[in-house]
Amino acid sequence: MDLFFHEEVQSDIFWCDQLVEPPPPPPAANRSAFSPYTNRLPSQDGGFMPNPGNNMNKRVMEFLRRSWAEPSQIQEFDRERGFRHMLSERMRREKQKRSYSALLAELPHGTQNDKNSIVQTARMRIKELVKYKQELERQNGELKSGLNEKSGGDKSWRDQDQSQDCESDVRD
Repeated sequence: MDLFFHEEVQSDIFWCDQLVEPPPPPPAANRSAFSPYTNRLPSQDGGFMPNPGNNMNKRVMEFLRRSWAEPSQIQEFDRERGFRHMLSERMRREKQKRSYSALLAELPHGTQNDKNSIVQTARMRIKELVKYKQELERQNGELKSGLNEKSGGDKSWRDQDQSQDCESDVRD
């Protein structure tokens, strides 16, 4: 057999090495902050390590006990938030009560003490006062015209000042 392959073997001893490519370089290390789930140990992530002897209900109860142990701080914040809301609502109601009491004090006696009656009576009273103001302004205009007729159209500076004072008193 050496007779057949003698030339080839002597000329190129390692001819198969040229055909095979060198092995690829090893992959770069994974620089991610995340690691595969299978590589993590339960003690590293503080996870729940089930006991194979327990049934599913016991494992779930143990898991819930561990996971619900921390919310005491959250409950305190919620309680404080609820307490602040309750106090602000009390203050708002107290302010509203004082406003209704002040309005009731200005209304005639015999007005019912509920909010709806107070508002309706106040609305009617305001309408009455507006009509009364218009009537007084009308009477004031009549008096001024009567005063002008008596003086014959010649007003002295004193009459003008007095009429202006009367107008400002009525407007107030």
